[in-house]
Amino acid sequence: LLGNAVKFINTASTVAARVVLRAEACIRADSSPGLRLSVQDNGIGMPPEVVAKLFQPFTQADESTARKFGGTGLGLSISQRLVELMGGRISVESTAGVGSEFVVELPLEACEPERIQAPPLALAERRSRQRPGAPTVEEALQAKRLILVAEDNQTNRDVIQEQLRLLGHACEMADDGAIALKMWQANPHRYALLLSDCHMPNLDGFGLTQAIRTLEAAGTRMPIIAITANAMQGEAERCRERGMDDYLSKPLRMNELAPMLDKWLPEALDGHAAEAPRIEASEPVTDPDFAIWDPAMLTSLVGDNPGIHKRFLEKFLVNAEKQVSEIALAAAAGDTTTLANIAHTLKSGARSVGAQRLGGLCQALETAGRAGELATCRDLATGLDAGFGEAAAAIKNGLLPVTKQ
Repeated sequence: LLGNAVKFINTASTVAARVVLRAEACIRADSSPGLRLSVQDNGIGMPPEVVAKLFQPFTQADESTARKFGGTGLGLSISQRLVELMGGRISVESTAGVGSEFVVELPLEACEPERIQAPPLALAERRSRQRPGAPTVEEALQAKRLILVAEDNQTNRDVIQEQLRLLGHACEMADDGAIALKMWQANPHRYALLLSDCHMPNLDGFGLTQAIRTLEAAGTRMPIIAITANAMQGEAERCRERGMDDYLSKPLRMNELAPMLDKWLPEALDGHAAEAPRIEASEPVTDPDFAIWDPAMLTSLVGDNPGIHKRFLEKFLVNAEKQVSEIALAAAAGDTTTLANIAHTLKSGARSVGAQRLGGLCQALETAGRAGELATCRDLATGLDAGFGEAAAAIKNGLLPVTKQ
């Protein structure tokens, strides 16, 4: 609720933005004691017809709300379910252009002092092990095991960072090869290893590798591992010929990434490496290559963590919607090079989150774009909006299944 209050600040107003949280004891409608939480803001507010359906899944004030502010329209519906599961209630009062106040009332049960106990040892141990062996950047730097990742796709950056954390590694991220080169040049001894996408704007992985190999001091060589969505025959050899040391295909699998890092990183100091987590893969869909959305994909990449999955999927939907629009504009303008580059980025992100059918369509667009086949690009681009729409609908339904009344 606080996040929404800040998110929907009225930027057009000359009045200073204000968000207030209040927590106080209360007496509920059934005369039982309760806790009352209220979040009040002077943001954009909502008209009565929007307030009436506000807690339904995927509801936002209008279509422009999602475009301007992002999000899936799931937050309030999930909040309502959580509050009701705790025996409470949530309500809202709002006026368009004036602001909103959301109120949550939760029941409180009286507790005698002697009943208050410390958490069980097992629970305390689990909490202390939530991030086993994941070092800070400073600790990784001290152990000479800090990793630099060059990747232009937001979804892939999120996934790789979480995978590295689970494996007990710290990293720093660069959005493209040019940024990665500047980070390396600022301190060539800072990084123990580079994970680099091959196809990036401004400076691709091959150009980045060439620059590093040219500038490296004599007798030194930083391991560079190529990570690419092009799983074509001969790609590994091509990467090695261009100065890279090894090769991984995307989406990265933990059982391939872990031994690759062990192979090229210096031996870990005590306490700086975690045992690779065992990630149980969910039952695969019948034909994953053509699945609209395979929810097992993220589980196979970063484990069964619904909170992380939700964050990755929501960011993917926001970025993908923009990329679909950019592809349509490139097709209309006859710019097959730009179209191919954007399709490559969207393909990689789609496959990482399990939107396999959308990923396949983007692969076809990329191939046609690289070949300069404008007519094919335009033909394929006409179906991209619908392809993204069905993937988005499947993902949203998976994030919050609709309950049948």
